[in-house]
Amino acid sequence: MGSNLQLDPESVTNGLNGDAHVRFRKRVNGYPVFGTNAIAHINTNGHLMEVTDDLFGTSSLPSTANITISQAVVTCMTAVSNDGMTLVSVPSAPVLCYLYDSGSLSFSWRVPVSGKIQGIPTSRDYYVNALTGAITTYIDTTMSGLHRYIYDANNLYSTGSLARSEGQPSVGVASVDMAYVNFGKIYNYFSSVYGRDSYDGNGASLYVTVDYGLNYNNAYWSSTSRSFTFGSGYMCAPFSYVYDITCHEFFHAVTTCTSNLMYVNQSGALNEAMSDIFAAVLEADDDGGVGVNTWMMGEELGVSILRRMDDPSSVSSSYPDHMSEYINTSGDRGGIHFNCSIPSHAFYLLTVGGTQATGDSSINVQSVGIQTAADIFYDANQSYFSENCSFEEAAYATTRSAMNIGRREAAATISAWYAVGVLDSIWGADGDGWKITALGWLDFDANGYVASFDFGWAWWSQYNSANGGVYMWLCTPEKWVYTSAEMYPWYYDYKTNAWRENTDGTFN
Repeated sequence: MGSNLQLDPESVTNGLNGDAHVRFRKRVNGYPVFGTNAIAHINTNGHLMEVTDDLFGTSSLPSTANITISQAVVTCMTAVSNDGMTLVSVPSAPVLCYLYDSGSLSFSWRVPVSGKIQGIPTSRDYYVNALTGAITTYIDTTMSGLHRYIYDANNLYSTGSLARSEGQPSVGVASVDMAYVNFGKIYNYFSSVYGRDSYDGNGASLYVTVDYGLNYNNAYWSSTSRSFTFGSGYMCAPFSYVYDITCHEFFHAVTTCTSNLMYVNQSGALNEAMSDIFAAVLEADDDGGVGVNTWMMGEELGVSILRRMDDPSSVSSSYPDHMSEYINTSGDRGGIHFNCSIPSHAFYLLTVGGTQATGDSSINVQSVGIQTAADIFYDANQSYFSENCSFEEAAYATTRSAMNIGRREAAATISAWYAVGVLDSIWGADGDGWKITALGWLDFDANGYVASFDFGWAWWSQYNSANGGVYMWLCTPEKWVYTSAEMYPWYYDYKTNAWRENTDGTFN
């Protein structure tokens, strides 16, 4: 990347198993870089496990601004006025920086502003190109905490007028008041369970329009306007009435601010699945436990349910629950609203256990419970999913997250992906049931359960006829370090049904 790159430690958070995740602010030519971080993942033994980073070149970047600080502020003031913002104070403390976007850096002035838009407190960082003086973009930095702004479109195709804001009492309009309550419950769940402050983790205000359009049957999250819209409904309840639909849209916003899964093909179907998954998780939390309605999407609309995670094809044969039924189409952005039922069915199996719904697979999945399953998928979405994540890559990511909880949870997670056909064995050894994949090793017991799983590759396998034991030599992540003195292989001993560390090379 270049010798003119520096890394400044900025924050440390702990993962599911106590691993430390250290975020670094990058500096190039002495200027801070915004829009990207380097994240070092360090285990509880102090070993560096992996690094999450965006790579970019630094050798030919400009470092001298053509635009002065005063010119940047004037340009920003014009943009603020055009955006309908009334300033509370003159912009202060502009800084020269680089803004990362899609693999490249733009030399910019970052100008923080605070004001009001339609009476709503708003804070933004505007980025002014330091070479041309053009506005590059702005980033919303509005204060943290729960801030709900519910607009009533009154059946028009518009944002509508502000009907209820944070702290105000009920206004007597059901669609407005139910949206206010539902978003409050969602905010409180993510705040209390994951320490997440709104969908972006930084306290973004919740802008919601209800009763949108005449007989409009849909709801959506807009990543451009950072707002939620709920249709008035036709021959069904208004969409803002429905808690799981509200949860679904909220998690689209979470995904935008974490993995930012591209809304097309498998990554788009995974995006939809993550929203269905957390709609189910929050509905179960609100109901006090898992029930039959947990797995149904939109049952409160009062018409046919939209999707069903426990038995997708019972709603329509267009909803597959196994990769053998995957829909290849150019419509619906590659079938994202249909193929989403494959990863969501994997989540269902991970939660309750059992076999795949329509008998395409006989693999039994061990239940981990809905909150543990939620923790696994939440962590994977936040820490490991890439923007164009495929189903197979999601299997790796969720299993990697599950390993942070325990081997049993990792085995159950990878079983679920095997059960829906996302993963398949590519090699077997010694007739003992062990299979190698791009992820690691599996063993299926006599009941069809995955008995054990570990990351790493087998270097050697041995069958000991004297005691009937089969031994697999593995390197696991916690022992995968770069000095030969510390790289001890582990193996699974079928005689004792336990993982053992091979310190002398005899496999005894």
